Amino acid sequence: MKILHVIACLILMVLVAFCAGYVALAAGPGSEDAWNSLTKLIDGERLMAFGFAVAVLCLVAIIILTCLPRRRREQFLSFENEGGALSISTIAITDFLAKLSTEFSAVVSMKPRVIPGKNEVDIVLDIKIRAGSEVHELCQLLQQRVRESMINGLGILSVRNVQVNVVKIASEHKFAWQQQEE
Repeated sequence: MKILHVIACLILMVLVAFCAGYVALAAGPGSEDAWNSLTKLIDGERLMAFGFAVAVLCLVAIIILTCLPRRRREQFLSFENEGGALSISTIAITDFLAKLSTEFSAVVSMKPRVIPGKNEVDIVLDIKIRAGSEVHELCQLLQQRVRESMINGLGILSVRNVQVNVVKIASEHKFAWQQQEE
């Protein structure tokens, strides 16, 4: 999709630059012959001018359509249990796991990602924590809590890996300042 966007932009820019340059030269002082030939060309070849205009409009439409963000297809994790199949949206799991951050006072924010596998699931947590926190211990507790929540809260037993990425350590001074603003 991105390649199509780049190609359409390049073609449109070349066409517009060529037409604008030709019109500027033809409309310039002392070039009445060029202007007359341009108006005769457009008047005599209306079908060609119409086709050119339609082509430019199609290129503009392609550019606009390829700029729009594509909606990702929602993924579900499906598991068999005694009563039948269980399907849970990865978005629902992400929202469920994000609420766990309130259980840890050292966690400023947490963005979980669910990576579905063939018969298992990986969880990636990007967290921001307060300075002074015991990072290693906090990460271990988060991993354990996520596994427990997946098993007890959602019934998902096949959690392969829980990866915790500490993306930022916020200083106490900065955190207190941000809280005062809110």
